Amino acid sequence: MFRIDSPGATPDNKFSEGDPANGTRATVVTDEWLNAVQEELANAVQSNGQPLDKADSAQLARVLKSQVAGVKSQGDLSALTGMIDGQQVSLSGPDSAVFEFDDSDLSGEVETDPKQIKYVPPATDISGASGAWVRQVNVKANQGPQLKPRFVEQFINGFGGRGMLAAEVPNVTTEQNIAVGAASGATSIGVADASLYEEGGRITVYHDTVDSYETYFVLSLTTTAIGIAPGLRHPVTTNSLVERTWYNQAHPGKFYMRRLAQQIARGIGFDQIVPNSGRLYFSQLDSDPVDANDQATAINGAGISYVDELNVSQGFIDVPLESSIGRSLFITVDADGEGASLPAFKTYGVTHSVLSFVFMSRSPTADLAVRIKDADGFIQTRIPIPKETQRVMTKYNFPIKLPAKTSTAHIEIVAEAGVSGSFSMILDQIEVFAADSDAYSIPKRQKVTVVALGDSWVAGDLASTTEREPITQQLEYELPMATIINSGVGGNKVQDLLDRFESDVVPFSPDYVIVNVGTNDAYNPASATFFPNSVDFFEYKYNELLGRIIALGAQPIIVGMPALAENDGAYENWLLNDRAKTLSRYFWKRFSQVLNFSPIETSAQAWTPELEINGVTTGITYSARSANYVRRGDIIHYSIDLTLSSKGAETGFVTISGFPISSLSGVISPAATTALNVASATSIQAVHNIGPANKLRLQIPTATGTSAATEANLTDTSRLFISGFYYAFDG
Repeated sequence: MFRIDSPGATPDNKFSEGDPANGTRATVVTDEWLNAVQEELANAVQSNGQPLDKADSAQLARVLKSQVAGVKSQGDLSALTGMIDGQQVSLSGPDSAVFEFDDSDLSGEVETDPKQIKYVPPATDISGASGAWVRQVNVKANQGPQLKPRFVEQFINGFGGRGMLAAEVPNVTTEQNIAVGAASGATSIGVADASLYEEGGRITVYHDTVDSYETYFVLSLTTTAIGIAPGLRHPVTTNSLVERTWYNQAHPGKFYMRRLAQQIARGIGFDQIVPNSGRLYFSQLDSDPVDANDQATAINGAGISYVDELNVSQGFIDVPLESSIGRSLFITVDADGEGASLPAFKTYGVTHSVLSFVFMSRSPTADLAVRIKDADGFIQTRIPIPKETQRVMTKYNFPIKLPAKTSTAHIEIVAEAGVSGSFSMILDQIEVFAADSDAYSIPKRQKVTVVALGDSWVAGDLASTTEREPITQQLEYELPMATIINSGVGGNKVQDLLDRFESDVVPFSPDYVIVNVGTNDAYNPASATFFPNSVDFFEYKYNELLGRIIALGAQPIIVGMPALAENDGAYENWLLNDRAKTLSRYFWKRFSQVLNFSPIETSAQAWTPELEINGVTTGITYSARSANYVRRGDIIHYSIDLTLSSKGAETGFVTISGFPISSLSGVISPAATTALNVASATSIQAVHNIGPANKLRLQIPTATGTSAATEANLTDTSRLFISGFYYAFDG
């Protein structure tokens, strides 16, 4: 931009009306100046993610109001007036976050969030019908996508642990309107023809009141009614719709695909966070139980037993699945106050964490809670389990507070009140990990590029039927400002995605890459020996794929393994679902940087890291260099501290090698990087190397992701601190 400098401008470059009496001419307004002003304003609007709109005279105001302002509490946020859609406000203090105003009807979301953790309605309309402030999960304003993965779980919360029933006829359309409106919590849906569905199957409901798709277990059927669990999450009207979740054995119907797209596009909060910084506690209860982490202790005489994963609960297909990940802990209670206590775990100074677990109860009325207790027996966090979800297996993620004064804590599951007769609580896959602000939603009002990479779920098959919608169709609706690329190919397995990566992902320079794969790896495994050979292959290749996405500067969004059908051709008696469960279980067990807090811990061992430029160490010298590792079970916890005295004369990419024990998958996973005395404008971070295995690669953060670090980003006195974790390979 520039100040007016045309004929008639004042000496200090301002406008003048001129003076005809003394012959002073008025300032000439030139096309050059007007175009400069126009482009400045247009660029301001467009850089804020808005397309220019001739009919919209509030676009610049929206830009100005979208700049981050600050408030100190949710109450201050609610009291703000004059909000504009897309405006952002920062919340300071220990619960710091950025909230963005969304002027659509969010009354359903506000109703289900009474503590205003995610949604804060304005004081002028506390119902949220005219909009609400939506938490962006500790995202700082104007930063690019985060590179740590998000995980969209669907095996349990989407499908209830199993796929299409043999009794469900494939390739038929089952969509119909809801016949009678019903309120949130209702356990029955009225329809014109309930014979389209099967007891024990699943349905997907479109809630027109909140523009949201949700899945439900079919408990019972009459001619014109469907009994469901859990109860309705949102109200329904006669404009609401329902269809069977599965269209055929390998593919959900269009409503479920829309639900999945909504989870990807709208997902924020703790539900999609993964344990990037290592787990403090983890158990899938699958050691028989022999491992200490798998052994529960009864509270007040409760019964303790362990049940292997199942496909049918209690011998009845119309009973929600109760055990689906390895083994489950069954806690039988007869009176208030009974429950189970899990083993103590070390907190390592971590206070703010996430507790994740899979849970269901056979009692719909008892008051159940999960408690976090410190070593002195004091309750640090108490989480009531919502009654409306207790009767179906549900995966929960809750933020928790760990003790600051003691070094250990433990988890209790207790029936606190309302016990009338004996019943069981079922617990599975429990973990505690440090809270991390990774689960950022894809911004709705920014121009980002999203590549959906996967199999036929991504590709769709609209040429055959409208029921086979590609996932990208709903994503385009959810993210109108984004460029959505469909890189799905039917029949693809994880190796196929790697083979296509350079041609079908890299050219688009994506900000986000959605990965949906696994169905075909269950149908056609890499080895005749499914476990462990095919399972290990799937995990290793998936980790390699994630590393390549991150090295590209994009955030991976992992769509978890789906459940699969009871029968499909030669695959009978839940064989496919058993494979899907195994892939899901081991992927999650091994996926993150896991800290195995077993009783056996080795002392720190020294090793020598090597900085490489273009794959060689020629000319590189150090004024100080040290590294150590601690082995806990199969987990290597490493740290590196090196200071250069010369970076040498080589040019090219920068990597670090010399790790003392090879990685099981070839992937060395960094957790934290600090770089001093570097030549880049921003700092340096370590990522998994996309080339030779067992190395780290250095990258430079940019506004849109990362770019490769080279010798130009280092100085002769650069200092690097790097720490992380990986699985050991001793073979």
